Amino acid sequence: MNTNIEEPLSTREIAEFVGVSVRQIERTFRKHVGESPEKHYRKIRLKHAKALLASSDMSIIQIALATGFKSPSNFSKNYRQEYSVSPHHFHRDHQLTKATKSNN
Repeated sequence: MNTNIEEPLSTREIAEFVGVSVRQIERTFRKHVGESPEKHYRKIRLKHAKALLASSDMSIIQIALATGFKSPSNFSKNYRQEYSVSPHHFHRDHQLTKATKSNN
């Protein structure tokens, strides 16, 4: 999952890769991770997006695509649900903080 951030694999593809059924991988994830593979994968991608928002000058669209979201609106919706702030506001706040630090 961590090596396929930009082009996420489906649960079926992950199951095939590890040689188990989709149902088995879903049960295993629920038991050991406490959530579905899709939700866990989305969290990994959003965590990576958050790091990019905080540390890069990439645009929201570039970050959305770099983390496997098909559209900026879908990315924003998922980001807001996970972190309770829009990616635009998070990015802007971190850009302002970086600018303030570099001026001091």
